[in-house]
Amino acid sequence: RPRKSSKKEATEVLVLGEDTVTFEVLYTFFRNRCERIEGFTPAYFDGPEGDARFAAVLAEAEAEISEVYALFAACRAVGIDPASDEVEDTLTEYLKICVEGGVIKDTVLAGSDGSYGDFLDMVGERYHMNDAVVRLMLRSAICEELLLEYYEMEYRFTEEDVRAFFLSDSCIQVLWANRPRTVDGFTTEENLEMMESIRENLKKGLDREAIQLSLNPTTNFYMGRYTKDSALYGELIDTAFALSVGETSGILDLGSEGYFVVKRLPKPEVDLKSRYSELLPIFLNERMHEDILTRAKTSMQGIVYKEHYNELTVGDFFES
Repeated sequence: RPRKSSKKEATEVLVLGEDTVTFEVLYTFFRNRCERIEGFTPAYFDGPEGDARFAAVLAEAEAEISEVYALFAACRAVGIDPASDEVEDTLTEYLKICVEGGVIKDTVLAGSDGSYGDFLDMVGERYHMNDAVVRLMLRSAICEELLLEYYEMEYRFTEEDVRAFFLSDSCIQVLWANRPRTVDGFTTEENLEMMESIRENLKKGLDREAIQLSLNPTTNFYMGRYTKDSALYGELIDTAFALSVGETSGILDLGSEGYFVVKRLPKPEVDLKSRYSELLPIFLNERMHEDILTRAKTSMQGIVYKEHYNELTVGDFFES
């Protein structure tokens, strides 16, 4: 059963298009933005630059929030109800998996080894989410899948549209190899030496040898800017798109995802025909996210701040 939010958590702070955003949502995104700041402590907001920094992190959080609600708006525009019985049933099933363990899409979840309350305590501590925000984010994931299904089944496009995407800078072919940060039988130094060997092999064109040293081998594949989850692979995505064809990146430390090296590969035009079935879902996913981002930008231009928003201070986000 849903856990009731406190009065403060449920206080309305923003309006984005048709949707009203409560403080609990802003709190989650604000706190997680803070954690991306190297060496962050609440003292980051002290001193003469504190107010400007506070406003900047708030703006970053609001931009991320706008994309969540833009997804819901995109769903409604094509007849998908984010609050439908289908979505609610799937959400309930996902919550059970979060607690009991299981698989959601391609992600294996171990479960919380306890009650739903224990699970909420865990996500509250790690991700600054309460029950309402957990449900919001699961609803977002479910709606994204439904919207992508719509694009795959209903969205109108031509082969020339796919060709234009393939030839654009928004579509690249890459090869990446990675190893977890901790590998049994290897010291940290030895593990990094293996990553350096991977990088040197890629630079020399010895791609097969590089892949053999990767513990999660990934051969060449095409991707757009939204093919991979930016929350997990943001740095890698930015790096890949910044590389020249044939160039190899340095060793990237993606935290819990491990160490990565990525190499930019050429795009033979023959692939447009021979790998069309691989390229099509990438193209559709890009079109979907382009629509969502356009809606997010529009909603941010018309954002309405509620009375309580103007009273927020750093202390509202870091109460002792």
